[in-house]
Amino acid sequence: RLLLRWSGFHIEEPAIAAMMKLMRARNVEQADRALQRFRLPCFNFVFADRHGDIGYRQVGLVPRRKSGQPGLLNPAIDGQNWRGFLTAAQMPALLRPQRGLIVTANNRPVPLRYPHFLGHAFSSPDRATRIEVLLRQQSRVSIEQIKKVQLDVQLPDARVLLPHMLALVARERLSKVQKRLVDRLRQWDYQAHGGSIETTVFVSWYRQMQAALQAHPAMIRRLGEPQRASARRLRALFAVADERSFLPKLLEQALDKAIAKLREDLGADARKWHWSRYHK
Repeated sequence: RLLLRWSGFHIEEPAIAAMMKLMRARNVEQADRALQRFRLPCFNFVFADRHGDIGYRQVGLVPRRKSGQPGLLNPAIDGQNWRGFLTAAQMPALLRPQRGLIVTANNRPVPLRYPHFLGHAFSSPDRATRIEVLLRQQSRVSIEQIKKVQLDVQLPDARVLLPHMLALVARERLSKVQKRLVDRLRQWDYQAHGGSIETTVFVSWYRQMQAALQAHPAMIRRLGEPQRASARRLRALFAVADERSFLPKLLEQALDKAIAKLREDLGADARKWHWSRYHK
């Protein structure tokens, strides 16, 4: 039997009430107070006022618990049981940061030592890091520059990790098809435009590698969930590896599985493995 519970059943007022107050807000403090009443769904809000002040708040009715796990919870683990809900004061929020900017891209908004468990659904921080790099290149940010940031297609995790992946792959053990694709990856500029074949190959290889790492208990202990580990954490792992470790063979097998999956999904002709076809 399954016992299902949804925080939405505990909402005392609809989200529209908070949104109406938000639309009347005249500064970041008023906006923040309005968002503290927003209970569902869970969102990241960033906001600014005409005075140049900025703010951030994560909203939603989040259960108070010490731990959790992806999928179904284990009722035998007391720390996973709900103990009410986090208050607005316990949710991640920020007003007028001294660093002068706020970046959020579905990444974890708080450090790992944060005293409250917020879940597992956060993305790798690599995209947020890329956005911050682009913003810090400008002394003042215009609407046009923000558009360029929004439309930026560089894969930061590929720039960080791919050179180390390629360094661990023994060329003499690769098939002809693998060699051709690896050679393309060595020349890649890390731009994920629609016609890019390299992006398709890298992403498929990356996913197969993460799945393979997930099968190693030692890697789970070291990385947490490999599928959510940042490229920099994986780079640190690969940087100390050599041909005697299990990683070169794991990468070669992952590449083989990635190519097989791409053939299954996109056809045998690698010249048609465009990112626009794969990323739908």
